[in-house]
Amino acid sequence: MLASENQSVRDEVISYFATRFGVAEAAFARIVFIPRTDDVWAASALAPATLTILRPPGVRAVRRWNGGLKPTSVFLRFLGGRITAARVEIEDCAILHTVLRGGTIPARVTLGYVALVFRGDVIGCGIARADAVKAVIPTGRRQALLEIISAGCDLHHGNLPPDSGNIVLD
Repeated sequence: MLASENQSVRDEVISYFATRFGVAEAAFARIVFIPRTDDVWAASALAPATLTILRPPGVRAVRRWNGGLKPTSVFLRFLGGRITAARVEIEDCAILHTVLRGGTIPARVTLGYVALVFRGDVIGCGIARADAVKAVIPTGRRQALLEIISAGCDLHHGNLPPDSGNIVLD
């Protein structure tokens, strides 16, 4: 017996990503969504139920959080360039550093979850509240990103100071 996909959960997840992030429904044509207690996982195929007792196949797409859905950073990264709305684009390394260290940056975007984008690549999930955005990327991933930008960006002599507002919103 295979683990099953629930059509109402599938419709809810696709509607969420289409509405909030502008992802075309066609992007989900080959993805199955597997509901768990407080999570929904995305995979390319269903797996035998006996193999999904501890963990479903694929990646966690969303968590049920405070009465709604919270997208995972890994699933936003998977969707990448298909995300056309609720994007906060960051071009400056110092601003990215601020966000990854837990700080907020000014941004005018609809309240709720956003895709954080650095120089064209989706790097994870953020949350927009009161004209500011904060990263909600898992700590391990944030630390890895900080190591990467430290090796490739001059954070002390960047083009702009951290509060310069060099942020492009779509």
